[in-house]
Amino acid sequence: MRIRRTRSSGESGFWGETQRWVISWRGLRQFALAVLVGMILAGGLGFWYVKTGQAWIATLIAPLRAEAQKTVEEVTVTNDLPTLYFDIGFAEFQTMAAQREEALQKDILLQDDDDWVRAQIRFQGETIPVRLRLKGDWTDHLEENKWSFRVKTRGDAVLLGMRSFSVQAPYTRSYLNEWLYFED
Repeated sequence: MRIRRTRSSGESGFWGETQRWVISWRGLRQFALAVLVGMILAGGLGFWYVKTGQAWIATLIAPLRAEAQKTVEEVTVTNDLPTLYFDIGFAEFQTMAAQREEALQKDILLQDDDDWVRAQIRFQGETIPVRLRLKGDWTDHLEENKWSFRVKTRGDAVLLGMRSFSVQAPYTRSYLNEWLYFED
């Protein structure tokens, strides 16, 4: 009786078959061709997007974006109260978000003169240029989705006769309780 030893072909199943296919000359050529075609398609699509596609897509999306903004305003305004809309640029918002995260880690908001960012407030059909920063020393002003802001108008602009004011969530002042305490 003779015993014959053979090498194991490795894994069996899908991954074993895939590995054997890639290692084979035919599989390697097909894989390289697929990668090359993918790179050409991705490069061509990227080039098209930068040259013409970005503008083309923007024209398609502009009406949708306007309708979405209108819908958001209709949905969020469910009462007759006047509403302030803060328009903050992405970079400015990222700066404030980083300051908020740092404050939440330290349990206190440390403020600096460089913390002010430019923004705009839309109020009753009027756009007012402002500078704003996070408000409050303690993190109760930052823990929820309603952040507190200190606001200063820019130029000669005023909002309801004010050139500087604060906006904060009612719970940071115990709703009407603070007013009630002072009404002695």
